[in-house]
Amino acid sequence: LNNLTTEIADAEALQYPDDTFDLVTCRIAPHHFGDIKAFVAEAYRVAKRGGLLGLVDNVMPAGAAGAYLNAFEKLRDPSHGRCLSMDEWAAELIEAGFTITKQDTVIKEMEFASWAKRHNEEVKAELRQRIWQAPAGADS
Repeated sequence: LNNLTTEIADAEALQYPDDTFDLVTCRIAPHHFGDIKAFVAEAYRVAKRGGLLGLVDNVMPAGAAGAYLNAFEKLRDPSHGRCLSMDEWAAELIEAGFTITKQDTVIKEMEFASWAKRHNEEVKAELRQRIWQAPAGADS
């Protein structure tokens, strides 16, 4: 493709002029960002007016279940920041100036052994225990 550019950049401080891109994409990364609000603002700034943001990330339920699941994921992956709920994503996007034209959720089942393989048996046992102790709503 002649009109495609990829490069590694700080998602919260993009080094591009305003109104540069027809399409800004980000896949399964924002929950690792330190400042999602800054990322969304930067995506809006560098997107041309009428341009698109294609965004894919893990989401969590709101409230206590989401807080529990974010802490659970942080135990497994220390680089994990925070997954937002769909409502939180909508609020962030609209506040930045985006118009939401489509949103979907897809259930992604994870197999425990491969998901937790980087850890020793002690951490795996803690993760298993936390699965059994999850509050209501954590399975949605």
